[in-house]
Amino acid sequence: MKQSLSEPKSIGAITESSEELTQCIVSMASLHSAKTVIELGSGTGVFTEEIVNNIRPDTLFFALETNPHFVEKTKERCPDALIYHASATEICRYLELHGKKNADTIISSLPFASFDEELQIKILQEIRDSLSNNGEFLTFAYIHSILLDEGKKFAKQLHAHFSQIRKSEIIWKNMPPAFVYYCKK
Repeated sequence: MKQSLSEPKSIGAITESSEELTQCIVSMASLHSAKTVIELGSGTGVFTEEIVNNIRPDTLFFALETNPHFVEKTKERCPDALIYHASATEICRYLELHGKKNADTIISSLPFASFDEELQIKILQEIRDSLSNNGEFLTFAYIHSILLDEGKKFAKQLHAHFSQIRKSEIIWKNMPPAFVYYCKK
């Protein structure tokens, strides 16, 4: 909560995501068959931990997080995971660092409804450019964000960047309640 209050434009959550939301996003992703998985906005490592537990041993996984406090928290929670203090706009750079051109799956906890449209477009373009053909992008949104202008713009941008989009049911056991966007390149 302290981090959320100090950086409201880059941290959208006031508490960690619930187990129900974490399970929903991980179960919708094709983690068992993915060769390269990237997480954007690891926060305290709630999703990171589940991703690491659900990928194959030979899968390349790394997370990008801009908040140095969260980088350290995620490293404490998941000491074997690669966590970079970097922006979501640098996905291609970090893929190249690992000798890869594309990722199969990208999971995001970024607060897109808090970003202006320009930043939303920039990050979504980077995601699209870094995904393999038929690659998947998963993120979640709080139900109240669909009423906000930036949340509406984000939903519109998803349709502009991805060929298939579907939403999960609302996860009521999350604070605030949320749903998952599943997007296919």
